[in-house]
Amino acid sequence: MDLNPRSPCNPPKGFEELVAETLKAILTDGLIRTGDKVLLAISGGIDSVTLLFVLREIQKEIPFGLGLGHVNHQLRGEESSRDEQFILSLGEDLTLPVHVRRVDVAGYSSTTGLSIQHAARELRYQALMEILRQEGFTKIAVAHNLDDQIETFFLRIIKGTGLKGLSSIPIKRDAIIRPFLRMTRSRIEAYRERHNLPFVEDSSNRKILYERNFLRKKVLPLVEELNPSYRQRCASLLGDIEAENQIIDERVAAFLGRRSPVPRNGSVTVNARRLTELDKEARVRVIASIVAAVEPGVVPLRDHLEHICSILASPKPNLLTILPKGIQVVKAYGKLRFMKGEEKRGLSDPIVLLPGSNRIEQLALEIVVTRPRFVPVTFTENRKVALFDADKIGSLSVRSFRAGDRFVPLGLKALVKIKDFFIASKIPRTDRQTVPLVLSGEDIVWVGGLRIDERFKITAATTRTIKLTLKSIKRNKDDFAFRQCGP
Repeated sequence: MDLNPRSPCNPPKGFEELVAETLKAILTDGLIRTGDKVLLAISGGIDSVTLLFVLREIQKEIPFGLGLGHVNHQLRGEESSRDEQFILSLGEDLTLPVHVRRVDVAGYSSTTGLSIQHAARELRYQALMEILRQEGFTKIAVAHNLDDQIETFFLRIIKGTGLKGLSSIPIKRDAIIRPFLRMTRSRIEAYRERHNLPFVEDSSNRKILYERNFLRKKVLPLVEELNPSYRQRCASLLGDIEAENQIIDERVAAFLGRRSPVPRNGSVTVNARRLTELDKEARVRVIASIVAAVEPGVVPLRDHLEHICSILASPKPNLLTILPKGIQVVKAYGKLRFMKGEEKRGLSDPIVLLPGSNRIEQLALEIVVTRPRFVPVTFTENRKVALFDADKIGSLSVRSFRAGDRFVPLGLKALVKIKDFFIASKIPRTDRQTVPLVLSGEDIVWVGGLRIDERFKITAATTRTIKLTLKSIKRNKDDFAFRQCGP
């Protein structure tokens, strides 16, 4: 059988054109293989019912199992119940198994803040994947067609997107397959009419208050008047975009190390300079991948991605922006950090440090206070350890940075603002509240892990010392850590 995907359709003997073209797409793209068990997502409308009967014809060429999956959104009262009963009756007539799931779209929309359409889509795919896992299906077939693809193309342009978004609907992704994706709605409707296939109509499809319906009924008919072949022109453009996307995705995969970014405790950090070296489209895709990894389900708009790129390009070393769902994007000293939610860290009120181990949960630190028996002859180079002249030290406490804090850094003679010291040490603004400031009375004697105060250092005259040691402790699950990804 000659099924060259680039040649005109040569239907197998006894097959109508729509069936032959669908079979060609299935074989060319490897959508269904012998022995697969396919769950058809069926609403009862023209597209999904027609796909059902076309797939039954294709079973004559490719032996595979077939079942029906219907998700009742419970949004249209008696009409929703009518659709469900129609599918059950259709399955019984055709001796096919039917799997029905009822979902509370209105409640989910209210809880999540998603639109009714987006909430319905999320719950629908969740329900279908649940059926696939529970019933042993290998593929989920949905009846998206070329008109759906083109409508999505125009909607994405109107709302704002990039090349990735323009390619919109893939013919297959994981277990989801779309055998009708290259077929026009008119061809599908013509097949249904010729064979007098039963169907039910969703009354909401007639309402132009929905964006897609408005585009379908008001805008695209005018486009068709300008160019009756606009569908074919769009389809050709979508093919070019898909090819370009594959090239760009290869560059993205190379940057991310051939894997998706994996946040550790809600945070991902990348090298800002390396990111700016990517071409713009690859750069925004890396950023979108990280955002999606930090907060699954969030799809940043093109405006968000452009804004983050402007932060990268800015000469300012420290910048912060907040995306939907409270995702923070922080640029600080050559790094770009993506954090989930709003970090609440720091220690506003001092905590007294006692001899021995002091666990400071708010800073994810343990501070160990000891009194060595011998005075060291040299300073330690370990920044996590500090030694002081015990005769100069009073009651010790620890807290976080406050505006106006000053100390005399080791090796200097004058007071320096802690803020200026942080800047010189390249401590990101978002990290400054996590740096422990150890005080003796009201004086800052140690900017923990960075520098002690000149006035409290050990000298040749020191006879007794106090030693402080910083140790990290495991953060709570809601806290944040950092993971470097990319070159």
